[in-house]
Amino acid sequence: MPGCPSGPKDGRLIAFIDLHSRRPAYVKFYNDDKVLKISNELLIKTLLRYGVEEVYVEPSNITIIQELSRYFKVYILKKNIRELRATKGLKKADETDVRILEEIYFSDNDAYTIYLPRHIPKDLDVSAYEKLTKVIVQLKNMGADKDLIMEINKIRRRLARRITRRYRDVIDLFNDVRGLGGVSLIHFLMSIPQLTSFKSLNSFLRYLGIKSSKGNKRAKAILYRIALQMKRNGYKGYSITKIQRLAAKIIYQRLREKG
Repeated sequence: MPGCPSGPKDGRLIAFIDLHSRRPAYVKFYNDDKVLKISNELLIKTLLRYGVEEVYVEPSNITIIQELSRYFKVYILKKNIRELRATKGLKKADETDVRILEEIYFSDNDAYTIYLPRHIPKDLDVSAYEKLTKVIVQLKNMGADKDLIMEINKIRRRLARRITRRYRDVIDLFNDVRGLGGVSLIHFLMSIPQLTSFKSLNSFLRYLGIKSSKGNKRAKAILYRIALQMKRNGYKGYSITKIQRLAAKIIYQRLREKG
């Protein structure tokens, strides 16, 4: 394509992007000094037109990142760009940030990690449900008015019903496993990559920190809550660790079978 920017020596065309939810994105192609300002509505179409294969971004605007991941390999910056900007004595500016993204690409091979799409994309209702759950616990600990807690809990229950209806096809796969289901299951699936990302059950267990000392702490914490629910619903003779492993195994096998 005439005027198409060049890519690395292996032929890949990559782009560095400073994303904004309500403003245009700032895009800089590899080895091209120009910075383009592209609306979010035209961003993917433009990148496809240029033949881009990989994009490098900050870990923000997850909705746009999820959409980008449908078309390109997406790499997310692991470092804090504010700190990087400060060490260089630079003020915040969109063009500055997108140039920093490129500079980091050349200077630090370990600065980016690949983004793996979630098994279930982020759902604002699930996020709201989890926040209300925390609020209720805090209010109870503070000895707050019971009527206030009841009103908040009504909103939380309405959200739970809405979420359950929305994801009924997933939740129904686990109806025979008492305690494994509901909003906690959906929240767990929002916190992990698609199961096709894992080569085996063992790699999934390692990712969760069940077979290793490391792992996704957030996903493991949600799995812990699921294990507590299962323990209260028929798995009283099992340790929490054993229930976590069992729950992870059931989730992995059934959703892999479902495809």
